[in-house]
Amino acid sequence: MRLKVKKLLKGGEYIVFLENVEFNSEETKKIKKSGMPTVDLNSDGLGTHKLNQIDLSFKCQSAEEAEQITDNIKQSIKDRLTDLLAQEHNFTAEKVVKIPMKKKVLAFGLACAFVLLLFSAYKGVVSSQQIATQEKQLSDPALVTDEEGRIIHADRVAFSEGNQDSQPGLVTNYEMNTDGAGKTYAPPGGTFGGTSFGSATLVKPDFTITVVPETLVRYSEWESSMARSGGDKANSNHFKLILTPLGGFEGPVTLGVSGCSMLKRYLYPTQIEKLPGSSTLLIFVSPKTLPQICPGITIIARGKTPQGDLITHEKELALAIRQKSSYRGPVWYVSTQGSDLSGDGGWGSPFRTIQRGINCAKAGDSVLVERGLYKENIDIMNKDKILVASHFIFDQEESTIKSTIIEAQHAGWVVTVGRSEQVTLRGFTIQKGRGDNVSYGGGIYCYNSSLNILDNLVTNNENHSGYGAGVYCYESKPKILRNQITENHNYDGHGAGIYCFNSDPDIQHNTICGNYAGGGGSGIHLLNPNSVKLIRNVIHNDSGASAVVLYDHGIAGDFQVANNTISYNQADAVRYFGGPWSFENNIITHNQGYGLFTFEGAAYLFHNNVWGNVCENDTMNYYGLAENPTENNGNISKDPCFGNPAHGNFHLCLSSPCIDSGDPKDPVPPDGRSRIDMGAFEYTYPDIIAGDMNRDGFIDYGDINYLVNFLSGNVSAPDPLYICDVNCDDEINIHDLSYLYKFLYYYAPKPCADYEPKDRLTEK
Repeated sequence: MRLKVKKLLKGGEYIVFLENVEFNSEETKKIKKSGMPTVDLNSDGLGTHKLNQIDLSFKCQSAEEAEQITDNIKQSIKDRLTDLLAQEHNFTAEKVVKIPMKKKVLAFGLACAFVLLLFSAYKGVVSSQQIATQEKQLSDPALVTDEEGRIIHADRVAFSEGNQDSQPGLVTNYEMNTDGAGKTYAPPGGTFGGTSFGSATLVKPDFTITVVPETLVRYSEWESSMARSGGDKANSNHFKLILTPLGGFEGPVTLGVSGCSMLKRYLYPTQIEKLPGSSTLLIFVSPKTLPQICPGITIIARGKTPQGDLITHEKELALAIRQKSSYRGPVWYVSTQGSDLSGDGGWGSPFRTIQRGINCAKAGDSVLVERGLYKENIDIMNKDKILVASHFIFDQEESTIKSTIIEAQHAGWVVTVGRSEQVTLRGFTIQKGRGDNVSYGGGIYCYNSSLNILDNLVTNNENHSGYGAGVYCYESKPKILRNQITENHNYDGHGAGIYCFNSDPDIQHNTICGNYAGGGGSGIHLLNPNSVKLIRNVIHNDSGASAVVLYDHGIAGDFQVANNTISYNQADAVRYFGGPWSFENNIITHNQGYGLFTFEGAAYLFHNNVWGNVCENDTMNYYGLAENPTENNGNISKDPCFGNPAHGNFHLCLSSPCIDSGDPKDPVPPDGRSRIDMGAFEYTYPDIIAGDMNRDGFIDYGDINYLVNFLSGNVSAPDPLYICDVNCDDEINIHDLSYLYKFLYYYAPKPCADYEPKDRLTEK
């Protein structure tokens, strides 16, 4: 019996889910025979449930209470199973007394006659106990008997390095009976002494071959685990080849191996002249060193009956063998071509799963993952100071992030981090996680930890009724830097991109777009933080009640919301409560809802650009403020002049009013000029390049749009003017527009030449 238990801490309460119960075959059979019995859990207030259909949940005030109730449930199920199994052999007098005495006498007489018949038919041939033993061996060739006729199970053991104190060779176990039983056999169907109780066809002389185990693996930690368990190393170094005679077969048998030349030298002898009569022959092979992997091996056994008939049996098995590894990190390598069974985590012998590398890692270690698809649900529990990263840490290529994928293998979180400090997850695509209907999270679930989420693509994760489909943090201190968090869905909850509860997040330089939440905070939802850094993020094209929700319960803290670009969302841009929140140098424009919305919230607004936010066809940049802050404390309301927002380019053009309009007291980034700008991207005054007409540092659709407006007289001339002459014919006309279009979308040659960089402009 196995009970699956999941515990979740929510709102200070522990919620325990008991998903289902799995039983072994004997228990399942008895449950069905008993007519789907129930188990009484009323002692814990949980009612009565069908024994094989337990699916319930309950709340507790502490972890200790949750453990106690769970243990009580397990014990109740075990007690019920014990009662059911005991009933199978409990023939009480209650049923016996109902049988009339005459029937008892008749039954007793028939039984005695039957016993005498059997005794006379088989006297001196084979005992009933031997027949039962032989029939049992026919049904299970992996059984052997001792000298007293008792059945011994042939345990499965791993094939690994041999005992250094013994030579490889043959060890036989001839547990023979001495009464001639080896010359008799029991045909199927129970044919005894010419009297048939079923089929009358006799079994021809034959034998079976069994290898235990069929897949032979040697783990790197085998020796240490054997030492800890006190196991017998000499007896755990072998595999067993089991030959069982049928129908009076005695031999001889010739053994051979195909598919692994190294194994042949350890198979000895290759000729067995005579098999024990009614027992199973065990052959132990003990290799000292087999440093290779043999995926396809065939054991071939050929026998010959006294009548001269040839018998051939083949047994296929897989063999994974390697020498004892001394590798202990500190870098654990993972590859789709690796193996958790035969690999040791070294550079030349990587693991197959990321989880295996994490399990081996200790403080200060790294798990380095090759490109590929890894379908796993990863747990990082009670681990401190470990790095789990792709090769992005070396090549800094976005293609590496997109081609190193961790995808949920089954429903649940893709990555779970709990009770861990200074864990870093860097350079992955994290996708297709799914939170349960009553739990939180989807892609990354973090609790009671300090987790660094760096340079990842978190996408296509979902949660139907909880929070935080992309990233969920509870009572943690996450650093969420330089990620793309896209296309995550909370159908009935909040915070589809990022949701943090009772946490102190540091969220900087992320692109958060295309997320959907049925509630608020489709991009970011922060609830009850002590401190917040929300800096230089681009939050666009998210949909729901609002793109960002900031909710503080009135506890004074450091709440920084600075230099973000929050635009083109299908909802209110920002809703804030509590506080005070500090909004500085942000661009909040083009949203289908209010720009800044508050209800009894407090905020400091300095040098923000809130413009073009439309609610019910009216421009509504602010709601809930005592007065409009535009033109006060450096706040403006103007078109920010993005480079190409339709395609995700929110860099500023040369003509943007947001350049050099940030708070003059704030430090200027290294690539800036005399004063900090508004928005997520600092304008860097790029070199003058033919085709970059809006001077945002990129040649893209935004430049086509700029040229169309210039030719139509809707915008001023670019500076310098000749930057529009992309075909270098000394004229600026529709031919330049056609040339630029073909360059961008039909792989035509680039604009005629890059002009020599001139002195950077000092004025807009």
